[in-house]
Amino acid sequence: MRTLGMIVGGVLWCAVVFLATFWLTFPSDALIERIRYEVPGRMPGYSIDLASVSPWWIGGSAQDIKIYKTPRADWRSEEPAEAALVAQIEDFRVRASLGSLVSQMPSVSGSLSLVDGRIDYAVATGKDSRGKIGVSALELSSEGLPLVALVALVPEGVEVSPEGTIDLELLLEAGEEGMNDADGHLELSGGGGAPIVLADLVTPSSGPLGFPVPINELMLVVEIRDGEAEIEQGLVDSPLFKLQLKGSLTLRDPIERSNLDLDLVLSDLGPDLKAFEGFMSSAKQSDGSFQWNCRGIVSRISARSCTTARVSRRSTPSTVRPPSTRSTRTIPSATPRSATERTELDEERERRRQEIRERLRQRREAFDLDGALEEFEDEEPLEEEFEDEEPLEEEFEEFEDE
Repeated sequence: MRTLGMIVGGVLWCAVVFLATFWLTFPSDALIERIRYEVPGRMPGYSIDLASVSPWWIGGSAQDIKIYKTPRADWRSEEPAEAALVAQIEDFRVRASLGSLVSQMPSVSGSLSLVDGRIDYAVATGKDSRGKIGVSALELSSEGLPLVALVALVPEGVEVSPEGTIDLELLLEAGEEGMNDADGHLELSGGGGAPIVLADLVTPSSGPLGFPVPINELMLVVEIRDGEAEIEQGLVDSPLFKLQLKGSLTLRDPIERSNLDLDLVLSDLGPDLKAFEGFMSSAKQSDGSFQWNCRGIVSRISARSCTTARVSRRSTPSTVRPPSTRSTRTIPSATPRSATERTELDEERERRRQEIRERLRQRREAFDLDGALEEFEDEEPLEEEFEDEEPLEEEFEEFEDE
């Protein structure tokens, strides 16, 4: 018993010494310089600065992270473009699953603590049918996420200073062919509690707007089936306008190569926006709304990717033409649903959401060492496997008789 205690004490002492040495000799400065070097190469136009990096469980954490975006230089300007702060993260934590590291398919989870919000995430990797390692599962969730944290996602050419918060939930599970047959769900909502205000709005077509834009309701629901992300509900409701979103995103590997096909319909303009109708006359439809179509690869989307939609007019019998092979999709107005239909739709969405959550949980637990140890303990002991075997002595006696 005393020997066993000495062995256990020695193992614990070695673990304490290892952790203390690892913590004190952690190459924080070298990692900071490496991160600063890698980000501009992998994300052109962006740079990063961070105060410190330290170990955290089987992973690490970084504090006081600032992400800058440098606009493209204007050939008419002799002064270099200044980098603008687009995101600030107080604390970033990442923890890896030990089982996934052993299998050489990393699975990580953690959180991003912003100035006024937090994002929890989990990312798993796996091999597709071609043997390439890519993202196999992704989970993001946040309540009360400040809109200012999403400024980096605004298309190039558009400037805005948003105020307010949103709720975000993303569940994405890749299939056998990666993102090409992925399933998932995305829901983004805001405006129900604290109001949302878009201040200092500048667009390439109209320039500075000159007044803030309040938003009463913001809702985006996307269902992902077999690699096709379809917008089921997209609405921005403001006292100044109403904006509807329809379209789809065809997922690809890598995900930044996904193809976007988005339609925007602007209607119910308030008195403050009537003066801007002249800038949008080319997009005006027969019903008085304004329609644009945005297409392109996600990594290259900008304000120039959006073009005015073809004007839809009613044709008389004498001017009927054969249907064109070219796509001229026009977004129909949203048809009101009954209370029963809305309830059934919400129940169906919740059911799919729970199924995806369960599959993602099982995927994470597949790399859990505890589960592997339990399976090992349930295996039949080796002694029992050899009990039924004929002893070696009997085989030797038979050999001597021969």
